[in-house]
Amino acid sequence: MTKQLALLYNVAGSRRKQIEMLAAILNIKTKTVAPSEYGVSVGALCGLEEYEDAPQGLWNDFDEEMMVMAFFPQPLIQRFLDAFRQTGVPSVRLKAVLTGVNSRWNSCQLRAELLREEAAFRARDGRPSQ
Repeated sequence: MTKQLALLYNVAGSRRKQIEMLAAILNIKTKTVAPSEYGVSVGALCGLEEYEDAPQGLWNDFDEEMMVMAFFPQPLIQRFLDAFRQTGVPSVRLKAVLTGVNSRWNSCQLRAELLREEAAFRARDGRPSQ
C-alpha cells in the first residue's frame, strides 16, 4: 500500500511545522514542493510515475498556499481537515485530493483549476472573490 502523502506548496516556517506535526500524528508523510518542481506532474511528485525535471522558465510561480492529499482513504481526509480545526491551525486555502485526472497535471495547472473552482463556489454562494 502506498503511504499517505501531503504535498505542501508555499507553506513555510512555524506554519509548515504545525502542519507537519498534524500529519505526523496521523502517519501522513509531507513533501514541500519547490517552485522549480511546479512543471513536474503531480503524479510524479507523488511517486506514481517517473520523475523528470521540467524545463526551467516555462512555469509560472505562485504565492498561494496549496496542499495535495495523495493516497488518503476518505475517512483520513476528514480526520486531517478536522485536526486543523481542532488545533486552531488555519486551513490551507487551495487543497485537492490526488485523482487520476489531476495526477497528469503540473502544479500550476492544478492551482489554476482550484482557483476556477473556488471562484465558481463563491459566485454560487454570492460571495466576493478573494
